[in-house]
Amino acid sequence: MNPRRTLLLALIAIAAAAWLYSVERPRMEAELYADELMSFDVEAVAHISMDYPDGTTIVLERDEAADWSISAPLTVDADRITVERLIKAIRDTRVERRIAVSEAEDLSVYGLEDNGSQVRIKMRLDDGEQLDDIVVGDTTPVGYQAFVRIEDAGEIVVTPLIFHTGVKKSVFDLREKRLFDFKPADVIAMTLETAEAGKMELQRAGDQWQLLEPVEGRADARVVSNLLEALSTTRATAFYDQDHADSATTGLAEPSVSLSLRVGLDGLAGFKLGSAPADQPAGLYLSRLGDGQLAAVDRATKATFAKPLDELRDKGLFDCLPGEITSLSIKRDDKRGFELTRTSAADDWTMITEHGQRLLKEMRIDRAVGDLAELAGKSIVAEDSKDSTLGLYGLRPPSLRVAMARADGRSCGSALAGSVGEDDDKRYYLSSEGGNMVMAVPQYLYSRADLVADDFLSAPQVEEAPASKEAPTAE
Repeated sequence: MNPRRTLLLALIAIAAAAWLYSVERPRMEAELYADELMSFDVEAVAHISMDYPDGTTIVLERDEAADWSISAPLTVDADRITVERLIKAIRDTRVERRIAVSEAEDLSVYGLEDNGSQVRIKMRLDDGEQLDDIVVGDTTPVGYQAFVRIEDAGEIVVTPLIFHTGVKKSVFDLREKRLFDFKPADVIAMTLETAEAGKMELQRAGDQWQLLEPVEGRADARVVSNLLEALSTTRATAFYDQDHADSATTGLAEPSVSLSLRVGLDGLAGFKLGSAPADQPAGLYLSRLGDGQLAAVDRATKATFAKPLDELRDKGLFDCLPGEITSLSIKRDDKRGFELTRTSAADDWTMITEHGQRLLKEMRIDRAVGDLAELAGKSIVAEDSKDSTLGLYGLRPPSLRVAMARADGRSCGSALAGSVGEDDDKRYYLSSEGGNMVMAVPQYLYSRADLVADDFLSAPQVEEAPASKEAPTAE
Protein backbone atom coordinates (compact mmCIF):
# COMPACT_ATOMS: atom_id res chain seq x y z
CA MET A 1 0.00 0.00 0.00
CA ASN A 2 1.17 3.53 -0.80
CA PRO A 3 2.58 5.13 2.43
CA ARG A 4 1.29 8.58 1.48
CA ARG A 5 -2.21 7.20 0.95
CA THR A 6 -2.10 5.35 4.30
CA LEU A 7 -1.02 8.52 6.09
CA LEU A 8 -3.80 10.50 4.42
CA LEU A 9 -6.45 7.96 5.49
CA ALA A 10 -5.13 8.04 9.05
CA LEU A 11 -5.32 11.86 9.14
CA ILE A 12 -8.90 11.73 7.85
CA ALA A 13 -9.85 9.19 10.53
CA ILE A 14 -8.30 11.32 13.28
CA ALA A 15 -10.10 14.42 12.04
CA ALA A 16 -13.44 12.56 11.90
CA ALA A 17 -12.97 11.28 15.46
CA ALA A 18 -12.11 14.77 16.70
CA TRP A 19 -15.18 16.20 14.99
CA LEU A 20 -17.44 13.53 16.50
CA TYR A 21 -16.00 14.13 19.97
CA SER A 22 -16.06 17.93 19.90
CA VAL A 23 -19.20 18.60 17.85
CA GLU A 24 -21.49 15.62 17.50
CA ARG A 25 -21.09 14.22 21.01
CA PRO A 26 -22.18 17.44 22.78
CA ARG A 27 -25.06 17.80 20.34
CA MET A 28 -26.21 14.20 20.90
CA GLU A 29 -25.94 14.58 24.66
CA ALA A 30 -27.90 17.83 24.51
CA GLU A 31 -30.61 16.10 22.50
CA LEU A 32 -30.61 13.16 24.89
CA TYR A 33 -31.06 15.29 28.01
CA ALA A 34 -33.03 18.15 26.50
CA ASP A 35 -36.31 16.44 27.38
CA GLU A 36 -35.42 15.83 31.04
CA LEU A 37 -37.59 17.60 33.61
CA MET A 38 -34.56 18.04 35.89
CA SER A 39 -31.02 16.75 36.00
CA PHE A 40 -29.44 15.84 39.35
CA ASP A 41 -27.72 13.01 41.18
CA VAL A 42 -30.36 10.82 42.86
CA GLU A 43 -27.99 9.70 45.60
CA ALA A 44 -27.07 13.30 46.47
CA VAL A 45 -30.61 14.31 47.50
CA ALA A 46 -30.72 14.82 51.27
CA HIS A 47 -33.89 16.84 51.89
CA ILE A 48 -37.35 16.88 50.30
CA SER A 49 -40.27 19.11 51.17
CA MET A 50 -43.70 18.52 49.58
CA ASP A 51 -46.28 21.31 50.03
CA TYR A 52 -49.84 20.30 49.12
CA PRO A 53 -52.81 22.60 48.38
CA ASP A 54 -54.69 21.46 51.52
CA GLY A 55 -51.92 22.97 53.68
CA THR A 56 -50.17 19.67 54.42
CA THR A 57 -46.38 19.74 54.26
CA ILE A 58 -44.37 16.51 54.35
CA VAL A 59 -40.66 16.85 55.04
CA LEU A 60 -38.21 14.02 54.39
CA GLU A 61 -34.63 13.95 55.68
CA ARG A 62 -31.73 11.59 54.89
CA ASP A 63 -29.12 10.91 57.55
CA GLU A 64 -25.45 9.98 57.18
CA ALA A 65 -26.33 6.28 57.07
CA ALA A 66 -28.55 6.95 54.01
CA ASP A 67 -31.69 6.19 56.02
CA TRP A 68 -34.73 8.36 55.39
CA SER A 69 -37.12 9.73 58.01
CA ILE A 70 -40.20 11.93 58.05
CA SER A 71 -39.70 15.05 60.19
CA ALA A 72 -43.06 16.74 59.48
CA PRO A 73 -45.97 16.61 60.09
CA LEU A 74 -44.78 13.89 62.52
CA THR A 75 -41.47 12.23 63.30
CA VAL A 76 -41.27 8.61 62.13
CA ASP A 77 -39.05 6.43 59.98
CA ALA A 78 -39.66 6.67 56.25
CA ASP A 79 -39.91 3.82 53.77
CA ARG A 80 -36.52 4.08 52.09
CA ILE A 81 -37.58 2.24 48.93
CA THR A 82 -40.67 4.43 48.43
CA VAL A 83 -38.66 7.64 48.91
CA GLU A 84 -35.92 6.52 46.52
CA ARG A 85 -38.52 5.59 43.91
CA LEU A 86 -40.07 9.06 44.26
CA ILE A 87 -36.69 10.76 43.70
CA LYS A 88 -35.93 8.58 40.67
CA ALA A 89 -39.40 9.26 39.25
CA ILE A 90 -38.68 13.01 39.42
CA ARG A 91 -35.25 12.63 37.83
CA ASP A 92 -36.46 10.26 35.08
CA THR A 93 -39.57 12.24 34.07
CA ARG A 94 -39.40 13.39 30.47
CA VAL A 95 -40.88 16.57 29.05
CA GLU A 96 -43.33 15.88 26.24
CA ARG A 97 -44.04 19.50 25.28
CA ARG A 98 -42.80 22.96 26.23
CA ILE A 99 -44.88 26.15 26.34
CA ALA A 100 -42.91 29.38 26.39
CA VAL A 101 -44.06 31.97 28.94
CA SER A 102 -44.62 34.46 26.10
CA GLU A 103 -47.16 32.04 24.60
CA ALA A 104 -48.69 30.79 27.84
CA GLU A 105 -51.88 31.92 29.50
CA ASP A 106 -52.15 32.84 33.17
CA LEU A 107 -50.65 30.23 35.53
CA SER A 108 -54.08 29.65 37.08
CA VAL A 109 -55.26 28.19 33.77
CA TYR A 110 -52.76 25.36 34.25
CA GLY A 111 -53.19 25.04 38.02
CA LEU A 112 -49.62 26.27 38.50
CA GLU A 113 -50.11 29.32 40.70
CA ASP A 114 -48.57 29.33 44.20
CA ASN A 115 -47.97 25.69 45.26
CA GLY A 116 -49.88 24.31 42.28
CA SER A 117 -53.10 22.33 42.27
CA GLN A 118 -51.17 19.12 42.99
CA VAL A 119 -47.93 19.84 44.88
CA ARG A 120 -44.80 21.99 45.16
CA ILE A 121 -41.62 19.91 45.55
CA LYS A 122 -38.43 21.35 47.03
CA MET A 123 -35.19 19.37 47.10
CA ARG A 124 -31.79 20.06 48.62
CA LEU A 125 -28.59 18.14 47.91
CA ASP A 126 -26.13 16.95 50.51
CA ASP A 127 -23.68 19.73 49.59
CA GLY A 128 -26.31 22.33 50.47
CA GLU A 129 -27.37 23.18 46.90
CA GLN A 130 -31.07 24.00 46.65
CA LEU A 131 -32.66 22.76 43.41
CA ASP A 132 -35.35 24.74 41.63
CA ASP A 133 -38.84 24.11 42.97
CA ILE A 134 -41.10 21.85 40.92
CA VAL A 135 -44.73 22.92 40.80
CA VAL A 136 -47.24 20.30 39.58
CA GLY A 137 -50.61 21.57 38.36
CA ASP A 138 -53.67 20.29 36.51
CA THR A 139 -53.99 17.50 34.00
CA THR A 140 -54.33 18.44 30.35
CA PRO A 141 -57.88 18.65 28.90
CA VAL A 142 -57.11 15.78 26.51
CA GLY A 143 -54.52 13.05 26.61
CA TYR A 144 -52.76 11.49 29.57
CA GLN A 145 -50.57 14.45 30.52
CA ALA A 146 -50.16 17.15 33.17
CA PHE A 147 -48.82 20.71 33.43
CA VAL A 148 -45.62 21.35 35.39
CA ARG A 149 -43.34 24.33 35.84
CA ILE A 150 -39.81 24.64 37.16
CA GLU A 151 -39.47 27.75 39.30
CA ASP A 152 -37.73 30.57 37.38
CA ALA A 153 -37.26 28.34 34.30
CA GLY A 154 -39.33 30.68 32.12
CA GLU A 155 -41.62 28.06 30.60
CA ILE A 156 -44.42 25.61 31.29
CA VAL A 157 -43.90 21.97 30.40
CA VAL A 158 -46.18 19.03 29.79
CA THR A 159 -45.25 15.68 31.39
CA PRO A 160 -46.80 12.20 31.37
CA LEU A 161 -49.79 11.80 33.69
CA ILE A 162 -47.93 9.16 35.72
CA PHE A 163 -45.73 11.91 37.15
CA HIS A 164 -48.79 13.91 38.22
CA THR A 165 -50.29 10.96 40.11
CA GLY A 166 -46.95 9.61 41.38
CA VAL A 167 -46.06 12.71 43.41
CA LYS A 168 -49.35 12.75 45.29
CA LYS A 169 -48.14 11.11 48.49
CA SER A 170 -49.68 10.82 51.94
CA VAL A 171 -47.74 10.42 55.16
CA PHE A 172 -48.83 6.78 55.23
CA ASP A 173 -47.49 6.24 51.69
CA LEU A 174 -44.06 7.51 52.72
CA ARG A 175 -43.66 6.15 56.25
CA GLU A 176 -42.06 2.84 57.13
CA LYS A 177 -44.82 0.25 57.43
CA ARG A 178 -42.69 -2.57 58.85
CA LEU A 179 -43.69 -2.66 62.49
CA PHE A 180 -40.73 -4.47 63.99
CA ASP A 181 -37.01 -3.95 63.59
CA PHE A 182 -35.01 -6.84 65.02
CA LYS A 183 -32.90 -9.77 63.88
CA PRO A 184 -34.53 -13.17 64.52
CA ALA A 185 -31.11 -14.59 65.46
CA ASP A 186 -30.93 -12.13 68.40
CA VAL A 187 -34.15 -13.36 70.04
CA ILE A 188 -33.44 -15.34 73.20
CA ALA A 189 -36.91 -15.87 74.69
CA MET A 190 -40.56 -15.81 73.63
CA THR A 191 -43.91 -15.71 75.38
CA LEU A 192 -46.97 -16.48 73.26
CA GLU A 193 -50.49 -16.36 74.66
CA THR A 194 -53.70 -17.10 72.81
CA ALA A 195 -57.31 -17.26 73.92
CA GLU A 196 -57.46 -20.91 72.85
CA ALA A 197 -54.09 -22.31 73.98
CA GLY A 198 -53.27 -20.11 76.96
CA LYS A 199 -49.73 -19.03 77.82
CA MET A 200 -46.65 -20.68 76.31
CA GLU A 201 -43.09 -19.78 77.23
CA LEU A 202 -40.03 -20.66 75.15
CA GLN A 203 -36.31 -20.07 75.53
CA ARG A 204 -33.44 -20.38 73.10
CA ALA A 205 -30.83 -23.03 73.87
CA GLY A 206 -28.08 -22.62 71.28
CA ASP A 207 -29.58 -23.54 67.92
CA GLN A 208 -32.58 -25.15 69.61
CA TRP A 209 -35.65 -23.84 71.40
CA GLN A 210 -37.02 -25.25 74.64
CA LEU A 211 -40.60 -25.09 75.90
CA LEU A 212 -40.78 -24.07 79.57
CA GLU A 213 -44.56 -23.73 80.00
CA PRO A 214 -47.12 -25.26 80.09
CA VAL A 215 -44.93 -28.34 79.46
CA GLU A 216 -41.19 -28.82 79.35
CA GLY A 217 -39.55 -30.20 76.26
CA ARG A 218 -37.91 -29.32 73.01
CA ALA A 219 -39.77 -26.91 70.71
CA ASP A 220 -39.92 -27.22 66.94
CA ALA A 221 -37.10 -24.87 65.86
CA ARG A 222 -38.53 -24.51 62.35
CA VAL A 223 -41.93 -23.39 63.62
CA VAL A 224 -40.33 -20.87 65.99
CA SER A 225 -38.04 -19.60 63.23
CA ASN A 226 -41.03 -19.10 60.93
CA LEU A 227 -42.83 -17.12 63.66
CA LEU A 228 -39.85 -14.82 64.16
CA GLU A 229 -39.44 -14.29 60.44
CA ALA A 230 -43.15 -13.53 60.06
CA LEU A 231 -42.98 -10.97 62.86
CA SER A 232 -39.95 -9.22 61.37
CA THR A 233 -41.87 -8.70 58.10
CA THR A 234 -45.27 -7.75 59.57
CA ARG A 235 -46.51 -4.53 57.96
CA ALA A 236 -49.20 -2.06 58.95
CA THR A 237 -52.17 -1.31 56.71
CA ALA A 238 -53.04 1.80 58.76
CA PHE A 239 -51.77 3.80 61.75
CA TYR A 240 -53.79 5.46 64.52
CA ASP A 241 -53.07 8.16 67.09
CA GLN A 242 -53.02 7.78 70.87
CA ASP A 243 -56.62 8.94 71.32
CA HIS A 244 -57.74 6.10 69.09
CA ALA A 245 -55.49 3.67 70.97
CA ASP A 246 -57.26 4.46 74.23
CA SER A 247 -60.65 3.64 72.74
CA ALA A 248 -62.51 0.60 74.06
CA THR A 249 -63.47 -0.32 70.50
CA THR A 250 -60.00 -1.73 69.79
CA GLY A 251 -60.67 -4.95 71.69
CA LEU A 252 -57.17 -4.85 73.16
CA ALA A 253 -58.36 -5.14 76.75
CA GLU A 254 -58.80 -8.85 76.05
CA PRO A 255 -56.44 -9.57 73.15
CA SER A 256 -56.89 -12.70 71.05
CA VAL A 257 -53.10 -13.09 70.65
CA SER A 258 -50.19 -11.64 72.62
CA LEU A 259 -46.57 -12.13 71.68
CA SER A 260 -43.53 -10.87 73.58
CA LEU A 261 -39.90 -11.38 72.55
CA ARG A 262 -36.73 -10.78 74.51
CA VAL A 263 -34.16 -9.51 71.99
CA GLY A 264 -30.61 -9.61 73.28
CA LEU A 265 -30.18 -8.59 76.90
CA ASP A 266 -32.41 -5.51 76.96
CA GLY A 267 -34.48 -5.48 73.78
CA LEU A 268 -38.22 -6.07 73.62
CA ALA A 269 -40.52 -6.69 70.67
CA GLY A 270 -44.06 -7.94 70.35
CA PHE A 271 -47.72 -7.03 70.07
CA LYS A 272 -51.30 -7.58 71.15
CA LEU A 273 -54.09 -8.27 68.64
CA GLY A 274 -57.58 -6.85 69.10
CA SER A 275 -60.76 -6.51 67.06
CA ALA A 276 -61.34 -5.33 63.49
CA PRO A 277 -61.18 -1.54 62.86
CA ALA A 278 -64.24 0.05 61.29
CA ASP A 279 -62.10 1.58 58.53
CA GLN A 280 -60.16 -1.68 57.98
CA PRO A 281 -62.79 -4.46 58.09
CA ALA A 282 -60.32 -6.95 56.60
CA GLY A 283 -57.79 -6.21 59.32
CA LEU A 284 -57.20 -6.29 63.06
CA TYR A 285 -55.97 -3.74 65.59
CA LEU A 286 -52.38 -4.31 66.68
CA SER A 287 -50.78 -2.57 69.64
CA ARG A 288 -47.00 -2.66 69.52
CA LEU A 289 -45.17 -3.42 72.75
CA GLY A 290 -42.75 -0.76 73.91
CA ASP A 291 -44.20 2.42 72.44
CA GLY A 292 -47.87 1.42 72.25
CA GLN A 293 -48.14 2.36 68.55
CA LEU A 294 -51.59 1.35 67.33
CA ALA A 295 -51.86 0.01 63.80
CA ALA A 296 -54.05 -2.18 61.65
CA VAL A 297 -52.66 -5.41 60.19
CA ASP A 298 -54.03 -8.03 57.85
CA ARG A 299 -56.51 -10.42 59.45
CA ALA A 300 -54.27 -13.35 58.48
CA THR A 301 -51.82 -12.15 61.17
CA LYS A 302 -53.92 -13.91 63.80
CA ALA A 303 -53.74 -17.25 62.01
CA THR A 304 -49.97 -16.81 61.59
CA PHE A 305 -49.27 -16.38 65.30
CA ALA A 306 -52.15 -18.15 67.08
CA LYS A 307 -50.27 -21.46 67.26
CA PRO A 308 -51.57 -24.31 69.42
CA LEU A 309 -49.15 -25.92 71.85
CA ASP A 310 -49.09 -29.10 69.77
CA GLU A 311 -47.70 -27.22 66.76
CA LEU A 312 -44.93 -25.58 68.80
CA ARG A 313 -43.65 -28.88 70.22
CA ASP A 314 -40.83 -30.71 68.50
CA LYS A 315 -42.30 -33.88 67.03
CA GLY A 316 -39.14 -34.93 65.22
CA LEU A 317 -37.89 -38.48 65.73
CA PHE A 318 -34.20 -38.18 64.84
CA ASP A 319 -31.50 -35.75 65.84
CA CYS A 320 -29.06 -35.85 62.91
CA LEU A 321 -28.45 -34.01 59.68
CA PRO A 322 -28.61 -36.30 56.62
CA GLY A 323 -24.87 -35.91 55.94
CA GLU A 324 -24.02 -37.12 59.46
CA ILE A 325 -25.84 -40.42 59.16
CA THR A 326 -23.64 -43.46 58.45
CA SER A 327 -25.93 -46.31 59.47
CA LEU A 328 -29.61 -47.07 58.97
CA SER A 329 -31.31 -50.13 60.42
CA ILE A 330 -34.94 -51.08 59.79
CA LYS A 331 -36.39 -54.10 61.56
CA ARG A 332 -39.77 -55.29 60.36
CA ASP A 333 -42.36 -57.66 61.75
CA ASP A 334 -42.46 -59.39 58.34
CA LYS A 335 -38.71 -60.17 58.56
CA ARG A 336 -37.84 -58.07 55.48
CA GLY A 337 -35.61 -55.69 57.40
CA PHE A 338 -32.09 -54.64 56.46
CA GLU A 339 -29.12 -52.59 57.58
CA LEU A 340 -27.21 -50.00 55.55
CA THR A 341 -23.80 -48.75 56.64
CA ARG A 342 -20.94 -46.59 55.43
CA THR A 343 -17.70 -45.44 57.02
CA SER A 344 -18.27 -41.73 56.34
CA ALA A 345 -20.50 -39.42 54.32
CA ALA A 346 -18.06 -39.67 51.41
CA ASP A 347 -18.18 -43.47 51.22
CA ASP A 348 -20.60 -45.71 49.37
CA TRP A 349 -23.30 -47.55 51.24
CA THR A 350 -23.15 -51.28 51.89
CA MET A 351 -26.07 -53.50 52.85
CA ILE A 352 -26.08 -56.36 55.28
CA THR A 353 -28.57 -58.79 53.78
CA GLU A 354 -28.91 -62.26 52.33
CA HIS A 355 -29.45 -61.06 48.78
CA GLY A 356 -25.97 -61.80 47.52
CA GLN A 357 -24.03 -59.56 45.16
CA ARG A 358 -26.43 -56.91 43.88
CA LEU A 359 -25.72 -53.22 43.24
CA LEU A 360 -27.20 -50.58 45.55
CA LYS A 361 -29.16 -47.56 44.34
CA GLU A 362 -27.04 -44.88 46.03
CA MET A 363 -29.29 -41.93 45.11
CA ARG A 364 -32.36 -43.76 46.39
CA ILE A 365 -30.59 -44.45 49.69
CA ASP A 366 -29.49 -40.82 50.11
CA ARG A 367 -33.04 -39.62 49.43
CA ALA A 368 -34.53 -42.09 51.93
CA VAL A 369 -31.99 -41.14 54.63
CA GLY A 370 -32.77 -37.45 54.08
CA ASP A 371 -36.52 -38.10 54.38
CA LEU A 372 -36.05 -40.10 57.57
CA ALA A 373 -33.83 -37.44 59.15
CA GLU A 374 -36.74 -34.98 58.83
CA LEU A 375 -39.49 -37.44 59.78
CA ALA A 376 -41.84 -35.99 62.41
CA GLY A 377 -45.32 -36.60 63.72
CA LYS A 378 -48.24 -34.43 62.64
CA SER A 379 -50.22 -34.41 65.89
CA ILE A 380 -49.76 -35.72 69.40
CA VAL A 381 -52.39 -38.29 70.37
CA ALA A 382 -50.94 -39.56 73.66
CA GLU A 383 -48.61 -37.90 76.15
CA ASP A 384 -47.78 -40.59 78.68
CA SER A 385 -48.25 -43.96 77.03
CA LYS A 386 -47.03 -47.04 78.84
CA ASP A 387 -46.03 -50.33 77.29
CA SER A 388 -49.47 -51.65 78.09
CA THR A 389 -51.17 -48.90 76.03
CA LEU A 390 -48.80 -48.77 73.05
CA GLY A 391 -50.71 -51.67 71.55
CA LEU A 392 -53.67 -49.35 71.04
CA TYR A 393 -51.59 -47.62 68.35
CA GLY A 394 -50.02 -50.70 66.79
CA LEU A 395 -46.71 -50.03 68.56
CA ARG A 396 -46.53 -53.12 70.80
CA PRO A 397 -45.06 -54.86 69.00
CA PRO A 398 -44.36 -52.27 66.31
CA SER A 399 -44.57 -52.97 62.61
CA LEU A 400 -41.25 -51.18 62.12
CA ARG A 401 -38.30 -50.21 64.26
CA VAL A 402 -36.02 -47.60 62.64
CA ALA A 403 -32.61 -46.63 64.05
CA MET A 404 -29.89 -44.34 62.70
CA ALA A 405 -26.41 -43.43 63.97
CA ARG A 406 -23.37 -41.28 63.21
CA ALA A 407 -19.88 -42.44 62.26
CA ASP A 408 -18.66 -42.19 65.87
CA GLY A 409 -21.45 -44.49 66.99
CA ARG A 410 -23.62 -41.82 68.60
CA SER A 411 -27.29 -42.55 68.04
CA CYS A 412 -29.47 -40.23 65.97
CA GLY A 413 -32.50 -41.81 67.58
CA SER A 414 -34.70 -44.85 67.29
CA ALA A 415 -38.36 -44.84 66.33
CA LEU A 416 -41.30 -47.22 66.40
CA ALA A 417 -43.95 -47.24 63.69
CA GLY A 418 -47.27 -49.05 63.56
CA SER A 419 -50.85 -48.89 62.35
CA VAL A 420 -54.34 -49.92 63.40
CA GLY A 421 -57.51 -50.45 61.43
CA GLU A 422 -58.12 -51.85 57.99
CA ASP A 423 -58.18 -50.42 54.46
CA ASP A 424 -59.79 -46.97 54.33
CA ASP A 425 -59.95 -46.76 58.13
CA LYS A 426 -56.26 -47.44 58.67
CA ARG A 427 -54.44 -45.03 60.99
CA TYR A 428 -50.68 -44.64 61.34
CA TYR A 429 -48.59 -43.78 64.41
CA LEU A 430 -44.98 -43.05 65.35
CA SER A 431 -43.15 -42.86 68.66
CA SER A 432 -39.56 -42.43 69.79
CA GLU A 433 -38.35 -45.71 71.27
CA GLY A 434 -38.19 -45.35 75.03
CA GLY A 435 -40.46 -42.29 74.95
CA ASN A 436 -44.06 -41.97 76.05
CA MET A 437 -45.41 -39.64 73.35
CA VAL A 438 -47.38 -41.13 70.46
CA MET A 439 -47.95 -39.12 67.29
CA ALA A 440 -50.33 -39.63 64.41
CA VAL A 441 -49.08 -39.28 60.83
CA PRO A 442 -50.70 -39.51 57.41
CA GLN A 443 -49.91 -42.52 55.28
CA TYR A 444 -47.47 -40.64 53.01
CA LEU A 445 -45.23 -39.83 55.99
CA TYR A 446 -45.49 -43.35 57.38
CA SER A 447 -44.31 -44.67 54.01
CA ARG A 448 -40.96 -42.89 54.51
CA ALA A 449 -40.16 -45.49 57.16
CA ASP A 450 -41.99 -48.41 55.53
CA LEU A 451 -38.93 -49.55 53.56
CA VAL A 452 -37.60 -52.98 52.52
CA ALA A 453 -34.23 -54.06 51.13
CA ASP A 454 -35.56 -54.36 47.58
CA ASP A 455 -36.27 -50.61 47.57
CA PHE A 456 -32.49 -50.07 47.34
CA LEU A 457 -31.32 -53.07 45.32
CA SER A 458 -30.95 -53.13 41.59
CA ALA A 459 -32.51 -55.95 39.63
CA PRO A 460 -30.42 -59.16 39.63
CA GLN A 461 -28.09 -59.41 36.67
CA VAL A 462 -28.96 -62.35 34.46
CA GLU A 463 -25.93 -63.92 32.88
CA GLU A 464 -26.37 -64.85 29.27
CA ALA A 465 -25.73 -68.52 28.43
CA PRO A 466 -22.67 -69.03 26.20
CA ALA A 467 -23.50 -69.60 22.54
CA SER A 468 -23.43 -73.30 21.63
CA LYS A 469 -20.75 -74.43 19.28
CA GLU A 470 -21.98 -76.47 16.34
CA ALA A 471 -19.98 -79.56 15.47
CA PRO A 472 -18.13 -79.19 12.20
CA THR A 473 -19.77 -80.94 9.30
CA ALA A 474 -17.83 -83.36 7.22
CA GLU A 475 -17.35 -82.36 3.71
